[in-house]
Amino acid sequence: MGDIILFPGLNIECSKFTPEALNRFRSIPKHIMEQMLESVFCPVCGNGTTIIAFSGIMKDDDLILNGKCKNCWGKVERLIDGQEEKSISSTS
Repeated sequence: MGDIILFPGLNIECSKFTPEALNRFRSIPKHIMEQMLESVFCPVCGNGTTIIAFSGIMKDDDLILNGKCKNCWGKVERLIDGQEEKSISSTS
C-alpha cells in the first residue's frame, strides 16, 4: 500500500495513480480538488455525485480519475484539465 492523501472523509491511496497523475493531483489546491471530486455525473443514478474509490492516470495533459459513485457504486469518470482548474480557482 502506498502513501495516503487525506481529504475530510476521504482517503486516497496514492499507489492507484500513475506517477504523472499523482504529481498533477497533488498540485491542485485541496479546496479546488474537493469541488472537483464532488461534481461528477453518474450515468447510473442520473445525478451529480461524489467520486470515491478512484485511480488516476494522465492522457496527454488531462488528469482522468476513474472510480465509483458515492451513492450507487456505479462506474464514474472525472476529467480534469488545466482550463477547468483555472476556472474553478478564479470563482473560489
